[in-house]
Amino acid sequence: FLSSILDFPSQEIEEVEERSVLAPIQPLITSGINSQISTQILRIMATPASQLFVSPGGTGNIFLRVKNRGAAFSTFFFSVGANIGQNFVAVQPRQVELGIAQEIEIIVTVQVPINIYPGQNVLLTLYAIRGIDNAQTARQILIQTRNEPYDITQPYARLLTATRCSEHTFGSCATHSWAAVLEIVDTESGLRAIETRPEIAFNGEDFPIGRNSSVLVTFETTCCQRSIEIFTYDLKGNQRYDIIDQYKIALSPDNLEDLRENVNVYVAPPPYVPPPTGPGGGTSPGDTSSVQLTINASPASQLFISPGSTGEVILNVRNNGAYSVFQFRAVSVTQPQALIQVETVEAAIEKDREIPVRLRLTLPVSVYPGQTLVISFIAGKRYTNDYTSQSIMIQTREKPDDRTPPIVRVLTVGTCNAVPETGNCATGSWPFAVEVRDDEIGIRSLVTSPIIPFGREEFVIGSNSSNIRVFRPSCCISRVEVRAEDSNGNSNFVIVDRFQPLCKEKKKDERYFEFNSDYRATHFQKHNSKELKNGNEVKIKPKKVQKTTLFDILKWLWPGGLQKTPEESVVGENNLEQQDASLSQFNAAKSIELVFSGASCFSTSES
Repeated sequence: FLSSILDFPSQEIEEVEERSVLAPIQPLITSGINSQISTQILRIMATPASQLFVSPGGTGNIFLRVKNRGAAFSTFFFSVGANIGQNFVAVQPRQVELGIAQEIEIIVTVQVPINIYPGQNVLLTLYAIRGIDNAQTARQILIQTRNEPYDITQPYARLLTATRCSEHTFGSCATHSWAAVLEIVDTESGLRAIETRPEIAFNGEDFPIGRNSSVLVTFETTCCQRSIEIFTYDLKGNQRYDIIDQYKIALSPDNLEDLRENVNVYVAPPPYVPPPTGPGGGTSPGDTSSVQLTINASPASQLFISPGSTGEVILNVRNNGAYSVFQFRAVSVTQPQALIQVETVEAAIEKDREIPVRLRLTLPVSVYPGQTLVISFIAGKRYTNDYTSQSIMIQTREKPDDRTPPIVRVLTVGTCNAVPETGNCATGSWPFAVEVRDDEIGIRSLVTSPIIPFGREEFVIGSNSSNIRVFRPSCCISRVEVRAEDSNGNSNFVIVDRFQPLCKEKKKDERYFEFNSDYRATHFQKHNSKELKNGNEVKIKPKKVQKTTLFDILKWLWPGGLQKTPEESVVGENNLEQQDASLSQFNAAKSIELVFSGASCFSTSES
């Protein structure tokens, strides 16, 4: 009996293939298919620490998470059987008390006999009996005695058929359901777990742990839930991520290929962008009017983690929109995948408030030094399907001693698209693009003042390659400061003014500044023959090797007021506070606003 469950008959797989590919799809399930859904009284899942590859004569421990799905507190009794005899297996603890939805971890220990030839499988069966009514559940575990494979491939999944919500009103969604049937398989190491979000019981979830042949699973949920997220894990830590959305299953099931093509867009990695508004679905994800979050890594974040080590990334999540409850999760996008623990999975954030979300990352030892891993952090509203994502790059090389500020430069500035007749600046926006780059250690945070939603252009935290971000501030905002900081705390910024056009192509040795001031021009004329008037553009030709700094300009405007020479001044580190005595004279004059027009023509430090 156990072997018939474990070894899926090949003729049954062939029949499924033939029915799925050659015959027109007939819905295998309809509304009200509860008889097919799993009735397991316990959810039993293996953890990543489980040892499912054990050589003959060796001992392995399987760590199982057991959750009470029943509606009452109860005592559960555990026992374990094996096809190699009872003397080689044990379970601890043998008796536990579990409340409703309570979860514990138990350990199954197996000693593989020395006379088992390599490659022969050992089949364990964990039995659980509920004390209040003697109801029984079981979960099989496959122990492989072959050498542990080198598997970096995620499991395979494909949709076989699905039903849609089409015969219900908005008030009756809870009494109707929709469902989908998937084939899931991992032919290399074998499947460890299949999880769903929201957590639901599904037919096929009690597949033998470690199975490396096909598993057919049936997911069903009410029509109030528009989508199901599916997480599939194999024994080597590879993960697959899929989303099945009832509003995407919009084609008639008469054509399998069209339906399959329509659904396969949900394959990982996120972010996933579902269609616009639908029944009960809220606004579309990616709409910045719906999810307005600014996500940056804090200075305490560890973006350089050695293989096999554990590090922590602290994300500062700021809500720029209305009060809402957000849910957080993180997935490893690249291979091999890191083990991720999200400390805060749900939080209510008021408007303009910021909270820290901690991610604890454990890198596998199979990562070679210098390899980069990418984590996708996903934040979504609790009561809708709206969410946004933020990528994080983890580097396994040694953290460099980088003291160079990032490069921040303006690529282009657009014009306001507000309708002039309305007279309302809030009806329009003006776009501009900024390139941010740090070739050494990578960018840790990118912020604007005032805060501007970034749109869907994703900024990768920790990336040391070029990141181009497009901002679209309201026409009521004329100037925006964009500031970038790297993982060593070095920072740089640029100010974008929509009324100041970008500079045209200049000669190599020329710098252009604009002085918006009514200060006397006679001081400047001592050093430049060109007269300075209010709002005029002044061309300055510096010496061959001397750079024009802020101190140079201030000295021209106030001769003798600043004593620091250009050779002593450090570009980008103009500590005016140290010049208190000189600045007291400078501040006595009328205020001077220095606008570096055309920041894209300057180097980073000069900007």
